[in-house]
Amino acid sequence: MKRKYIYKEFDNNLQKILKEENVFFFYGSNNYSMLETINKINISNEFIYCWEADIKEVFKKLTTLDLFNPKIKVVLRYFDKATKTFRKDIFEFLQKYKFSNYLFILYEKDLLLKERDEIINYLIENFISVEYPQPTKEEVIENFIPKKINFNLPYEVKEMLWENTNDLWLLSNELEKLSYFINDKKNKISKEEINECCNEYDMPEIKDLIEAIINNSIYQKIGVINQLVVNNYTALGVINSLYRYFRKHFLFKKISTQKAYKILKEIQYADYKIKTSSNSKYVVENCILKITQIYNDLL
Repeated sequence: MKRKYIYKEFDNNLQKILKEENVFFFYGSNNYSMLETINKINISNEFIYCWEADIKEVFKKLTTLDLFNPKIKVVLRYFDKATKTFRKDIFEFLQKYKFSNYLFILYEKDLLLKERDEIINYLIENFISVEYPQPTKEEVIENFIPKKINFNLPYEVKEMLWENTNDLWLLSNELEKLSYFINDKKNKISKEEINECCNEYDMPEIKDLIEAIINNSIYQKIGVINQLVVNNYTALGVINSLYRYFRKHFLFKKISTQKAYKILKEIQYADYKIKTSSNSKYVVENCILKITQIYNDLL
């Protein structure tokens, strides 16, 4: 069997490969597609983050069968951030043990030749390795966007969406919001409607809110939320503005990966709750208080 793949080819042969292999090394800066691939494997999974990983925990999950599934998938995220000790432990573990569960090791940045040490080379040569490069602009416009929506967008609108986000996570977030608001509208969406729905909020209240989160003064600015959240549309707009702000700060490394992950997870949960709750203001308030605590290391 072939050992090295580009992710599209790997995805096309996924079920066949899963029957024959159980350790996979995913690498590249397109971590959106990495997780999409993993989500296609319809069994229970365990995510372990490499900055806080313990080899004993990995060993236990990989060698102990789940009660309700014949297999589980164990996903090691941010392997590029793993300590030398942890990487060495994984190296020795994989050389020594065999197991029946799936292990996915995710190295979520471009893999340079100078970074290919003994452990990385071992993973590439001995297991299924899959490269996830960032898609081109044309690939996003022609393939990614049409897969995510069930209505037509003119080419120039797709182009504008990509140029405004330039990140698959942000773009996916924008497309989901579009689907939520305009699924019953006409067959074509205009640039003006995209601007109305998807542009970043440039309202003074939003800037005030972000400043209060960063400075841990949200309790003094709770009235800002009351001004912003008057209906479901603005609730989702506030959450989306916060997501864009913290996602961009994560991309430009203005906040730590661990902190950004926790904040974005809270915002994504709030996004879901707004769509399923009758009290969107309560959801937004709770989310803002929580991410204020996370940002200021109060949890």
